Amino acid sequence: MRNGRRNEEDGKTERIVLDRRREINDIKRRNPDLTMKVDAFERDLRDKLRHIHALICQLHLEDRELVSTAVIHGLHRMTDETFL
Repeated sequence: MRNGRRNEEDGKTERIVLDRRREINDIKRRNPDLTMKVDAFERDLRDKLRHIHALICQLHLEDRELVSTAVIHGLHRMTDETFL
C-alpha cells in the first residue's frame, strides 16, 4: 500500500513539474528577445562559475570544501537579494 501511495505522489509531482515546464515554454515563446538574452546570460554565468571552480580546485584539498560552500552561499545570497 505504501509503495502505491509513493507512486501516486511521484506521478502527481511529475504532472505538476511538466505543467510548469509547459507554462515556462509558453512564456519563452511569447518573449523570444528576452529569452535569447537570458539564455546568453546563463551561458556566460556558467562559464564564470566554471572558472571559479577551476580556481577553487587549485587550493589545497582541505580548503576546497569550505571555500566552495562559501562561494555557493554567496551566490544564493546574491540571488535572494536580487529576486526576492
